[in-house]
Amino acid sequence: MDCKRLTRLIVGLFLICTVAPAQFGDYEWARGLTREFDFDDMAEQIFNDLLSGPGRTGVEKQQGRLGLAEMKQLQARGAPDLETALALFDASRTLMQGAVKDWPEKNTLPYYEAIFSLADLLQERGELAMNAVTQGRVDAVKAESITRAAEQDYGRAEMELNKVRVAMGEPDPEDDRQKWRVKNKAWYGLCLLKYNKALTGKPNSAKREIALSDAAEMLEEFILENETDDPEAMLGALYGYIQLGRVHAARDNPDEAIGNFSSVLDIIVWDVPEEPNYRLAPAIQGLVEVAYFRLLEFLNDQKRFEQTIRYGSEMEARFSKMSLSFKKLGRAARVGLAEARLATGDMSGALGIATDVVDTAGGDASGVLANRLVAEIIAATPDKTQFKPEIIRSAAKGAYSQGKEKRQDAIKYFQILLQVLPQIEDEAQRKYFEADAWYYMGRAYYFMGRRLEAAYCFGEGTKRCKDVDKDDLNENLANFWRSTLNDLAQETQSKEVARVLADANDWMIANPVGTVSKGVLLYRKARSIEDEGKKLRRSKNAAGAISKYDQAARTYEEAVRAGGPKKEQAMIKGARTGLTVAQLLIDNAQAGKAKTRLTAAKQAFKQYLAYAKDPENKLTDPRYMTSREAARAEARYSIALANRLLMGNAPDAETAKRLWTETLPYLEGFEQEYASQTGLCVSVVSDRIKARISLGDVAGAERDYQILRGIDATDPKTAYAAFTVGKHLRVAAEAAFDKVVGKATPFKGGAWEEVASKPGFEAALAGVRRPYGYYREWLLAGSGQKKMSYWELVCFMWGRTGDWDAIYDIHRKALSRFEGTASADQKKIMVWKNKLFHADVALAKRAEAAGKVDDASRLWNEANQLAEVLMASGAYRNNPHTIRLAAQAFGGYVAKRAGLVKYAPCLGQHDKAVQLWKKIERSLKAVGESGGDAWWEAKFYIYYSAYEMDRAAGRSLMKLRDKLETLQATNSDGNKVWNDYFEWLKAKLF
Repeated sequence: MDCKRLTRLIVGLFLICTVAPAQFGDYEWARGLTREFDFDDMAEQIFNDLLSGPGRTGVEKQQGRLGLAEMKQLQARGAPDLETALALFDASRTLMQGAVKDWPEKNTLPYYEAIFSLADLLQERGELAMNAVTQGRVDAVKAESITRAAEQDYGRAEMELNKVRVAMGEPDPEDDRQKWRVKNKAWYGLCLLKYNKALTGKPNSAKREIALSDAAEMLEEFILENETDDPEAMLGALYGYIQLGRVHAARDNPDEAIGNFSSVLDIIVWDVPEEPNYRLAPAIQGLVEVAYFRLLEFLNDQKRFEQTIRYGSEMEARFSKMSLSFKKLGRAARVGLAEARLATGDMSGALGIATDVVDTAGGDASGVLANRLVAEIIAATPDKTQFKPEIIRSAAKGAYSQGKEKRQDAIKYFQILLQVLPQIEDEAQRKYFEADAWYYMGRAYYFMGRRLEAAYCFGEGTKRCKDVDKDDLNENLANFWRSTLNDLAQETQSKEVARVLADANDWMIANPVGTVSKGVLLYRKARSIEDEGKKLRRSKNAAGAISKYDQAARTYEEAVRAGGPKKEQAMIKGARTGLTVAQLLIDNAQAGKAKTRLTAAKQAFKQYLAYAKDPENKLTDPRYMTSREAARAEARYSIALANRLLMGNAPDAETAKRLWTETLPYLEGFEQEYASQTGLCVSVVSDRIKARISLGDVAGAERDYQILRGIDATDPKTAYAAFTVGKHLRVAAEAAFDKVVGKATPFKGGAWEEVASKPGFEAALAGVRRPYGYYREWLLAGSGQKKMSYWELVCFMWGRTGDWDAIYDIHRKALSRFEGTASADQKKIMVWKNKLFHADVALAKRAEAAGKVDDASRLWNEANQLAEVLMASGAYRNNPHTIRLAAQAFGGYVAKRAGLVKYAPCLGQHDKAVQLWKKIERSLKAVGESGGDAWWEAKFYIYYSAYEMDRAAGRSLMKLRDKLETLQATNSDGNKVWNDYFEWLKAKLF
């Protein structure tokens, strides 16, 4: 393959496959709220609204389940014990399985993303359970059932991934790149699942070996499939080689493992002579770092330290030549190199590498590994004060990161660090190291259960280092000092601890520390109270929740008045909490109290917007700017929400006008300022349409509807907005239409032709088509409205217009949706079939006139099927208008084109047609209407049908000629409309 192309390729490396992002909506908004802004309460409300809110689509309901499942999954990871973790995983699994099972739009990217999330969840739960059993952390009585459940999890995950893989077939990446990526993601996921599952088995067991063998075979197949000239596929194959090396390592096949890891490095192009500034592309650098990390890690496990040094030195030389900075896994590989140097007696070389990694890691996992190595080196040296403070500090953090009994070692190292700090000449650096030491000593004591000593360390650090604001150390020390003492005071009820806590508070009041201020303390207190309110709300204690939320809102207000760095957060959270109180009051039938809280919450949101707009409060940090923009968007939306709630279910016109007038400025321009927040934009623009309608600005509402369609044409709010606009326009339009049309319908022939020729008809028709078009968009939005009555309404509307294309489309879709369902009203079904039949005939005639033979044939065949049904039973078998068209559908019709008589045979079933024409003739005779246009029409088709049947049977036409002459003799003037047609037929008979 072309290695140069490979080295320049930049692709997403997560399981090889890059799935296109879904459109931003309520689901993504809620995930962002919980992950980025810590607004869990609001996110949970949105997830629940997606799941069970009115007007939600099938996809949205399942997204609600996914969101709640993800929250449970995160809670499970932080659970204090295995039983709680498994219970939370079970809840998450149930939600996620339900989402996948009920996903309405299968074979879509969001559906496959849901399957992959489910497979990851099942594997994570199975791995947690199996590891607990293997490591003996499970009671023997429960071990069997836990193991069985874990096996079921793995089996279900494997089934889901394999199902996707099989469903994708054998796509060519050049023809269908997206389908190929989905297949590869599922395939590689299966490989990882088999490997991870195997590692949960007991070492040297047959079960583990068989599972690893299966993983190896699947990876070899995956590699073979992807080892092509396609750069993206080849990149996947190389990751497959790395994973295959891990499998061989687990199977104790060292030469194969090393061969797999090193083969990846052998393929990469390290030098391009014609490009002196050649660099590895980021994607290829990532691949290389993974390969080196796995290779050096394995060589060290095998105690092949000389090989580790050879490969590690080669890696450093290559990266240095290209001036590449190591990323996380590259730094971790360097730690492996340092470990090998230490094992071979090169302590200086090992320490140099490890401390360099610590300096460049920025606190990530590679830095943790390096810190541990530094701690190991220092532990082996009797006189630790000979090391520089930076080295001692690295060792202390390395010991701290290992937890448990190593925290005691960390405390010793930090104490040594405090002794050697005078070596540091830079005062700011010295103070920072001192504050950091007290901070970590306090945390170490805390996690060891020695909280009084922890509080002492936090207090000493706070007092000695109150000016150290780097990494928020001053704030963290003061907060931990106070909170640790506060917890001890509450738990022990000790007067001595209470006195120490009081002294600490007095000291902090007298000596403001960094950003720890009264406002900050009040803000954190409010959050704590709010958390209590959430718990009460989840336990269905409405009164208790209202009281706590109300208390939290008042405390947020105090925090705002106190000021400080948390003022802005307190403003938005206080406003939101006040709005939550109002919503809870409404839910509990306390509308009077809710009105006061809604007004206050609305005012709080307005104050926040004014604060954020004030130039004096301008932000420059992009992180905070993003949060502010999200809060501003929320505030504008919430003002509109508060006013909607103030209107109630049935507001008087004056109240609605006043509140919508106040709301409208907050809604205008929202979609331009916050275009990325699609879900919120949909809600805001739909509110804007309601406001404009209420204020009489119909043209503005229609413009906003087009904007709404552009944001998300499938959202239920968009559909409802179409209904709102259509409903507002409908009354006046129908009044004008009725004035011209009266009771005439397109299904009664002559009467309709007469009104259609009236002056003003076209304008009146255009008038009703406008609202009817909105009703039609509302009806068909998404998967369509569910109630049959809604379809009946829109079918009735368009049935009045004579627009055969629209009549055909809407009635065909209505029948497709409801015919054959148990709940469908059969009388209405027959009405729809009759209207569709009329449309079929009209469109078929139009197609024939345009020379579209295939379209006409299809329409006549459909009309024939409907005619059979309509003529078989029910009211339409005696309806003259329907009978007439059925007769034409069966036997054809005659018309003049370019002055010449032409006969269209339609289906040519003259035996059926003649019976219907005779039925029409008899009915006209019975009511004394013989001799009119309709009677002559029936007579013509009776004679023409007889002509076609006699001719087809080879019978003489003499008797038919005699009957025709008798008819003309007894009706000497004939009929002005039909005379030319009879003469045309007569010419065929003679």
